[in-house]
Amino acid sequence: MTSNYIVIKIDQTCDVLGGYDLLKQKGFYHVIDYVNIVKKINELSFDNVLNVLRNLILDGNIYKEFALHLIDGGMLHDKFFELDEYFNPTKNNLNQQLKSELNLEYDDMSYSSELKNNAEDFVKEEMDIIKKDYQKLYESTIKNNTSSTSINKSLYLNKIKEITSNTTEEHLDWISKNIIEMTDADYGTFMVTLSKVRESN
Repeated sequence: MTSNYIVIKIDQTCDVLGGYDLLKQKGFYHVIDYVNIVKKINELSFDNVLNVLRNLILDGNIYKEFALHLIDGGMLHDKFFELDEYFNPTKNNLNQQLKSELNLEYDDMSYSSELKNNAEDFVKEEMDIIKKDYQKLYESTIKNNTSSTSINKSLYLNKIKEITSNTTEEHLDWISKNIIEMTDADYGTFMVTLSKVRESN
């Protein structure tokens, strides 16, 4: 995974959507091959990730915002934000290295609240769609006098804990595939648990 590849995917997405502003409005989750980009970056060594993000930030504009989205949006593995025993950043801390090398201020290392809101809106929209789909399925199940399989709460607990501010398309796919197994009561429990997990993070 290189910064050039990411730039190409961002440009392709902007061409499809009709410009940089529309991509910002929709959110960076809509960048072509987004899930694969995040996955591949997380597989790189610290120095390679630093190099990719440095290049994107130096390219400026939307490329810089995408890099900051990855850093600030919780898309990168914790190993890239290493702290010592006193909770001070080590040399293997992306925030520390990028601030030091590029003389970035604190505010520069946080992508705009508008982009954060877009990410939250994206998750909310997806959850609303899933909820509506489940409601249709549930009503259909009741009419056909069939019973839904009860959710195994311990099996899904770890998955629910992952669905916080770090929600990815992979998590949403998991929800859409597994939510149809839930009874009405289990669905309500799932949503309440999800809400509590989010509030605690």
